[in-house]
Amino acid sequence: MCHFREWECRSAVGGSLLIRQVSQRIAKERYFSPDFLRLEWEKMWTRVWLLGPHCRDLQNPGDFVTHELGAESTLFVRQQDGRVSAFYNVCQHRGNRLCVENTGCAKVFRCGYHHWEWHTNGAFKRAFRPEGFADFQRRTDLDLAPIFCEEKAGFVWYTLSEKPPSLSDYLGEIGPLMEPYQAGEFHRVAHTTCEIPCNWKLSADVSNEGYHVATLHPELLQILDEKASTLEIMGSHSHITVPVGIPTSDAAKALPPSTALRETMRYMGLDPNTFVGSAGEVRAALQKAVFENARRDGIDLSGLSAQSLVDKHQFYVFPNVQLNFFPRRLEVYRHRPHAADPKVTFFDEEAFERFGSKPVPAKPKHVRFKAGEQSMGPVMGADVALLPSLQKGTESRGFRGLLLSSEEGAIANMHRVLDDYLRGE
Repeated sequence: MCHFREWECRSAVGGSLLIRQVSQRIAKERYFSPDFLRLEWEKMWTRVWLLGPHCRDLQNPGDFVTHELGAESTLFVRQQDGRVSAFYNVCQHRGNRLCVENTGCAKVFRCGYHHWEWHTNGAFKRAFRPEGFADFQRRTDLDLAPIFCEEKAGFVWYTLSEKPPSLSDYLGEIGPLMEPYQAGEFHRVAHTTCEIPCNWKLSADVSNEGYHVATLHPELLQILDEKASTLEIMGSHSHITVPVGIPTSDAAKALPPSTALRETMRYMGLDPNTFVGSAGEVRAALQKAVFENARRDGIDLSGLSAQSLVDKHQFYVFPNVQLNFFPRRLEVYRHRPHAADPKVTFFDEEAFERFGSKPVPAKPKHVRFKAGEQSMGPVMGADVALLPSLQKGTESRGFRGLLLSSEEGAIANMHRVLDDYLRGE
């Protein structure tokens, strides 16, 4: 298990934050041990709440989506009364995968093996040649096995636990912070899944700290103030805030906007050719432009502060999801473990935008590929390209285990919470 010490540090925006730092090394074996992968599944994955599909994927009765996690497949379907139900995606006859499509609309679910059928509410409908089952009419265990699920913050959340805590209790402070962004109003504009030769925790780690921004992504220092970023530990979860639209360097703040900052202005709806001022004054102009453009497009941002209009807010929900919010854009990172190989993860990257009265583009195709087969952009691409090397390094005889600073406090907290689950707490 890991050992932590606690101290208080001052946030860049004021207030006291409790940050945890590892006082002893985190055992490297948890990143490649098959036994540890099995222990995580038994003690943690089957007890937590997990992020499922976006609510817009299930707009009409009969709409369904399947999600994979480890060896399990979950089937989500919108009911006639408007609720969403979730079931284990498995035929109750011989254990065949019931629904092989990833998404669609169905009146019934039919197994492709022997054509047994279920209603979309999970109730058993009929079997092929039922007379072959002696006590068939008296069976009471033929309905699909249900899974707890709940809609919140624009998504369907689910848990494999038979006695889960409430979703609100599980999310804690994070839940109310996400609500003002009205994620249910967003539309998906990109959807990819990348298979990466690394442990799921390494994939989550790389997006869970800003310590590497200045070293791996120095180009970002022209458009965000890395020194003013803040980290808040919120129970099992964490919240990182990154000020955007202002360079990190104090000297650069006094200069005209750089090319990168001008491109950021254009992307966020402010014409750089009409802007007069220094790089340090761009942020205030962006706040005004974002608010005015949203009002023009019929988008309500009244629940967000002026500062939040150009901040990136990353909400890490234990164990495997980061939701990166801007007022009109959301990027979701989901890190899913392989069923049997601790050195393989499936990284889902989904991008959503809020259009208001503007035309909404067609729903994008879900693209799947292996790391290195397709460009993932300069920032995410650099992160993912590093992961195979990190995985190999954890297995080196010369590596003694992870050491984490206060800037990597979200990773330390993740290991603390994981240990709590492994102990059954």
